[in-house]
Parts: sequence; C-alpha cells; structure tokens
Amino acid sequence: MSGRYEARFDAGLGDMRVFDGDGTPLTDDDAVYLVNMLGETVDEMDRRGFDPDSARFHIDRRPEQPSAPG
Repeated sequence: MSGRYEARFDAGLGDMRVFDGDGTPLTDDDAVYLVNMLGETVDEMDRRGFDPDSARFHIDRRPEQPSAPG
C-alpha cells in the first residue's frame, strides 16, 4: 500500500485526524496509530505554548519493494 497522508489537529474533536491524499478521513489501523502517536506530540506542543491548530504532518509511505525471486 502506498500513499501520502496528512494528519492535522481537529479543534472540534480536540484530537488529530488523518486524511488520504484526496482529503478523505481515514480510520484504519494505521490511521489510529498515527492519531495516537501524533496526538501525544501535539499535547506536548500545547503544553509548551504552541498552537495545536497549526499542527500539520505530511506522511509518505515507503514505496513497496519488489519481492525477491525465489
């Protein structure tokens, strides 16, 4: 699976959300992991005086590697 994702803080939810390259919200296992991990980062940013609404993360998956002949 390849793709580009954007994670950003959603003030209405008070949490991070992850979107695919087309802007569709994602809720799969990978998106949940990213929300949890980045949510902790944004919480710490907020504690240190940064505006969580400004947090934007752009994440690319590594390209799939071809299988070794076998």
